[in-house]
Amino acid sequence: MESFESLKDTFSKFPDKTGIISFEGTLSNGYKVVAKMPADDIPPYPIITYEPYLSQAYDYLRPTDYALIAGITFGPPAAFVALERHRPSISYRLIPKSLMIQIPTYFLIGVTTAMKLSIGI
Repeated sequence: MESFESLKDTFSKFPDKTGIISFEGTLSNGYKVVAKMPADDIPPYPIITYEPYLSQAYDYLRPTDYALIAGITFGPPAAFVALERHRPSISYRLIPKSLMIQIPTYFLIGVTTAMKLSIGI
């Protein structure tokens, strides 16, 4: 996909009195694009891709995002095991089964949290 900088020169701009800039143009694949945005919302950086695959999103995660995923994945289950050792509330035979549910669940929570923080939502 093309970056915003390359598209910015090929599109025609129509600023109006309210400060809204309209871009109209055609991409190289033939799609016509019409976009309206406030003049302040134009990103100062090029857009990598408009609809990334999950593997591309993983490529752009920072090391702190991976640390966040690991912390969310293993933090609550580790606290659960520590509290169960200190003051048991369930049978010790059920702890591995409980962890088999907790770890994938917290992994998905960690991945979605890291993705949201990485893209700035």
